[in-house]
Parts: sequence; C-alpha cells; structure tokens
Amino acid sequence: MMKARLLPAVMHTYWLESGNYEELTRETYALALPLPAAIFYPWKMKEKASDLVYGAEARENTKQVREDIEKRIYRDAVCCLNYLSDKLGTKSFLFGNTPTTVDAIMFGYLAPLLRINFPRNRLKGHIESFQNIVQTIDFILRRYFPPTAKDLEERRTEEQTSRGMGEEDKEFPNKGRDTFIAIVFGLTVIFSYAVLRAGISIVVEDDNMDDID
Repeated sequence: MMKARLLPAVMHTYWLESGNYEELTRETYALALPLPAAIFYPWKMKEKASDLVYGAEARENTKQVREDIEKRIYRDAVCCLNYLSDKLGTKSFLFGNTPTTVDAIMFGYLAPLLRINFPRNRLKGHIESFQNIVQTIDFILRRYFPPTAKDLEERRTEEQTSRGMGEEDKEFPNKGRDTFIAIVFGLTVIFSYAVLRAGISIVVEDDNMDDID
C-alpha cells in the first residue's frame, strides 16, 4: 500500500513540486555527490519521479491532466496515512512493541517530510494531524538515532546565531539543506543497520502485511 499510494506523493514532493527541486533537492544532491553524478543524478531522479507520478507519457500531459493526477496522488496519500494511523492505534509500532521492516519503510517515507523545510509540503500538515504516527517517528529518532555531542553543539550554535538573524535568515534553506542531506542519504540505510545490530524483527507474521508495505 505505501509503495502504491504514498510513494508517488513523496516523490512528487522531492522532485516535482514547484520550488522544491529548484531550491532544495537539486542543489543538495549536487553538493553531496561527486562529479559527474552531481549533475547527472538529480536530473535522472527527476525524470524517474515524473514517470512514476505522471506516467511514461508525462511530456504529453496537459496542465489540467497533471493537476488532476496530483490531486489523486495526494488524496491517495492521505488515505494511506489514515490507514497507517488506524493500524498503529496506540501501539508503539505497526505490529506491536517491536519495529519491523514495515515501520522502517513508513519512517523512511514520512520522517523527511516532517523534518525537512521544503518550500512547499502538502503532506506535512496531514502527517502532523496523526499524533500516533508522529510519536512513532519521534520515538524511532530518539531510540535509534540519538544526537551526538557534535550534533548538540551545532544545535546550540545555530540557536545562538539565529537570535541575531531576521526571520528570513532563520528559515530555509540552510538548516533544511543540512537536514535533507542527513536524512535522505542516511535514515533508511542507518535504520536498516540498526535492524541488524539491535536484532529488530524483520519478519512479520501478519496476513495483512502485503496491504501495508
């Protein structure tokens, strides 16, 4: 379910949403990757995202067709969030008190949307409305990715610096760019490592698992 109904909206946010690609995604990947990948990879990912969201004939779509598709994928994403929230309920994780690979997928999709200051983020408000999902994401961050001493020191420095800045300087893109690099390139990989290191269950005995991931 997440791949079919949530991923298109996530990819649209990163690569196709007006302003996000130009102001954050492309620049961040370009800074993080060596040449020539810094030039080629962002363009290739944007092309793949377009095919995923709009279809292989995306270039032939009219503006109205694209807008209709966008409405549908975000509507599907909200429906998926509703389903995930209902499935999660008051549990710590989707299938109980132990995280699984399905929780890792949910975390990988939703944590960046909560943590990155995209110029435009249609899903963030919807995600924040599901407190149990937000709590699970925050719990995973605290438990498996606690801040290092360096992180804490940088945070204190940023807070001290921001006191002397105007509102425009405090916001995106600087802090969002650093967060974007850390999350997009690290969260899913690091969480997978944590799964192995901490012995987190990666097999779920549940007949409905195929409906979620």
